[in-house]
Amino acid sequence: MDAIISLPQLDPWSDTVSIDSSLQFEDERYREERLVTEEEEEEEKIETTTVISSDVSDKATRVMKVNYTTDLPEYPETSENGVAYIINTSSMTPEAVDAMCNNVQYCHKRLQPPKPTHCSVLNNAYCKRMTYICTGITHCEYLHPQLQEMHHTKLCDDDWKKIIQLRANSFVLSIFHLFMSRRACQNQEDSCSFQLVASENVTISNMHQYSIQCPHSTPANYHFFRPIPATLYSELPFIQERLNGTITASDELCAVIEQNSTRRKHCGVEHIQGRGKLIHTNCNVQFRLFQPYNLIDCPYIIWTSHGVHCHPPPPPSRTPQQLVDSLLTVIKKINDPSLTTRTLLKNPALQSFYEHWNGKSLSDVHKSLINLDKISFILRKQQLLNYPYGQHLIGVQHEWDVSHKNKPNSYIKNLILNEEKFMAVCFYTEAAKVLLKRDSFEIDMTFKRIKASEINEVVFAAFLPELNKVVTFVRIFVNQESTEMYTQLFHTVFNAIAKETGQRIQWKHLHQSGFGAVVMDMDSKQMSGLGRYLSDIDDHHRPWQWHVQHVIIYCTIHFKRGILKAVGTAFSGNFLRQQMEQLLYVSTREEYFELCNLIISDKQSTEQIRFWAIHKKQLCIASGLNASCSLMDNELFFQIRRHTNAVEKTHWKSTSLGKQLSILKAIQMGQILDETDLKQYLGKVTHGVNHSWRSSSLSSRYALQESRHRRKRQRHETDYNDGISVISSASSSGSRSQSRSRPRSQRGGTLRRVASITSASQAQEISIEQSRLELQAETARVRRMELENEKLELELINLREAARGRADL
Repeated sequence: MDAIISLPQLDPWSDTVSIDSSLQFEDERYREERLVTEEEEEEEKIETTTVISSDVSDKATRVMKVNYTTDLPEYPETSENGVAYIINTSSMTPEAVDAMCNNVQYCHKRLQPPKPTHCSVLNNAYCKRMTYICTGITHCEYLHPQLQEMHHTKLCDDDWKKIIQLRANSFVLSIFHLFMSRRACQNQEDSCSFQLVASENVTISNMHQYSIQCPHSTPANYHFFRPIPATLYSELPFIQERLNGTITASDELCAVIEQNSTRRKHCGVEHIQGRGKLIHTNCNVQFRLFQPYNLIDCPYIIWTSHGVHCHPPPPPSRTPQQLVDSLLTVIKKINDPSLTTRTLLKNPALQSFYEHWNGKSLSDVHKSLINLDKISFILRKQQLLNYPYGQHLIGVQHEWDVSHKNKPNSYIKNLILNEEKFMAVCFYTEAAKVLLKRDSFEIDMTFKRIKASEINEVVFAAFLPELNKVVTFVRIFVNQESTEMYTQLFHTVFNAIAKETGQRIQWKHLHQSGFGAVVMDMDSKQMSGLGRYLSDIDDHHRPWQWHVQHVIIYCTIHFKRGILKAVGTAFSGNFLRQQMEQLLYVSTREEYFELCNLIISDKQSTEQIRFWAIHKKQLCIASGLNASCSLMDNELFFQIRRHTNAVEKTHWKSTSLGKQLSILKAIQMGQILDETDLKQYLGKVTHGVNHSWRSSSLSSRYALQESRHRRKRQRHETDYNDGISVISSASSSGSRSQSRSRPRSQRGGTLRRVASITSASQAQEISIEQSRLELQAETARVRRMELENEKLELELINLREAARGRADL
């Protein structure tokens, strides 16, 4: 008996499905709202059919059961007489409706193109009808008979439990037969066996890891080790029982089932008869989808199923689209072009995703997310959409064209990209204005931030006393390191600053105002590049060496490191190191070069030390080390900080946000840091808000420096005392024997007490003798230094007398 029913007036979808029950199996998610039967026919056990499509056709779609819901289950119920799901789509977009239909886990294909029809249940709404057929599954050729006979119309939890148990049994059997055939461990011994082991730590996805391994297994050997798939964690008690029981070879069967989309050729399980081939099993269940052309006037769709699935259910490997969209929202919120699957799983933003879907890990949210390759695929796809040109040079070009070129308050101010050169100049206009107010700045290049080895970063920075903070003004990313590159760099940077600020770039030795000094290390390319830039803008085009002697100050910390590298740490080189450091403090130009000559002619000087001294005799180097050799104003020379700690601090802050970054990522992280510096400066200037509570006075900084030196001395003294303690305790009768003998002496009598006192006395004598020897060595060292000083003084006197004699002649 056919019956045509109309939609009920009341809303049958209220309180039927909650978000908490999403992504569970059908019997947990959906309850049947209404079974279209009549009480009289039910009492008489007479079944009725519901006409879904137009009733005027003999081929109308009829079903025996109708379910009302707001979502289509992943495993829809079916029967020979048909089951229908009427789904309310009033809160869905057309794209969401299509995604919901694609979430069905049964593999299916379309039998024919969509056809127009009228749907009786939807008040003869004009719909398109799409017909699909289930295409079955792919499974191992040794599939367990119980699974082969698992024909079903409705999927329950017991069915899944049966499948997982059989799969766990197959996993254990494969390991058992490896041990039986003595192929589990390399050079397997009789003591080799298998056991279930749980790791002590949890993974980044908040899960414990379990494995079956040989008792002799370690990371350094070849004994058996196999992790248990996360899909079998629910059957760990069953696996433990199977490992403890007796397993016969006749139980060798398989439980591997895959979707038809798999590309695998074998099941991956080592059976006695070898790996099983994956074969295909067809199915004849038909699905029909009725979707109105106008979902606004008729916000319902109907899904029908006819037939019985003649295969076990496929695994839930398709991720629902709403989950994918939610995960994409998290990825977009993080907005990290170098984001990887591992860093995503460790990111705190993923916790909101777990909370939204009432889970603690990806496997709790949906079983398909156990496969981390799916997460990697989603992440990679989104990165291609966000950064279609990648994150290397072309990606920077795209970012410049779209977000920075000719845009107000942009960060990337200029970009040069051709077959040979790459240069990206990055700064904020307000930061450039702060730079132009200063007498000096520091410059340095770093090599650690960029993953591409040919790309480096050049930084302009300075310490602002009024802010008590290092501020970064300019960042330049380049792919070369040469004098020509630095010359172009200075031209490009200062031209961009002049364009952005509307101010002329001036230098004190050329224009009587502007920049007076640049602090850098003794990099010949930076030095000559700056000199050539100044020579280009000089109206008289004087030699670049002349400009270098007017503006450059070299970092004294790098200078002293060079001394240590040339001399070494040997005790005999102490006096020579002191001589070399005196180049910074001699008061006249003549004394500077005389001292260089003395170092070169000293008998203790090695070839490396002589080369070092010859280098420091160059006028372009001497002018940046000693004020008496420089053409810069002496007062300005001594006012400038003679080190590059500001740019070193900038490098440290930059690398704290990541090393080995892509170029685009490095630019974005630099933008975050520079914007923070600028806002802290403006907050201090405009509102008087300090960036920290620490005092910014000069006396406070000196006190902090003194406390650091004090702690450093204390650490050295502690290390020295620890060394003495180790020497004493390592002796044949050290203090360690004394501490151990005390409780024994109380039990053992006087003899051991006497031995303990003797040991302590011997240790004290050793310590006194060692102190005496150290004092003698120190006395000899001081005497030797006095003699060397006297020798040098005599040599200086002789040189001066000889010079006077030549002058008299």
